[in-house]
Amino acid sequence: MEKTLSTTEAARALGLRRGTVYVQCIKGLLPAERSGLRGNFRIKPADLRKFAEQYNYPLDLPTDAESE
Repeated sequence: MEKTLSTTEAARALGLRRGTVYVQCIKGLLPAERSGLRGNFRIKPADLRKFAEQYNYPLDLPTDAESE
């Protein structure tokens, strides 16, 4: 199974608040899939990388997320 990030992990990697990342997922600007009973967003590291490049955000991914 491919490693995905929660909105909290993605926010930490981008230096943003979790709510900001959540809104970007809702708007469709940051590709994410819903999972689990609560419908939490899960974000692929590659999609987070593209988002960071597109919107000029610094990105500090955890080392375990980098190995896809």
